[in-house]
Amino acid sequence: MLAGSDRRHGLQLEEHPMPWNTTPATEQRLKLVTLANSGRFNFTELCEQFGISRKCGHVWLVRHAEGGAKALVDGSRAPHSSPKRGRIDGRTLYFGKIFWLTGV
Repeated sequence: MLAGSDRRHGLQLEEHPMPWNTTPATEQRLKLVTLANSGRFNFTELCEQFGISRKCGHVWLVRHAEGGAKALVDGSRAPHSSPKRGRIDGRTLYFGKIFWLTGV
């Protein structure tokens, strides 16, 4: 909010920082991994400071160890397959029933 006052309601407004992060998630993950690997900080406290669980923090540590900074980027959230629909050769599977494709 902006500093000042609202005379109509008798409110005194103070300047407060934004409650949300404007830093990209990839940068935050890299910072977490860098601080954790430095050995100067308690890992549990680091995770608390970053607002994540220890389990999530360990996921980022492992990903970084296996693939570097590129592995910290969000992956696709699209499903790899759908149990309700799929193609089998020239046929299409809908809800467990096979239909032949014609004119396609």
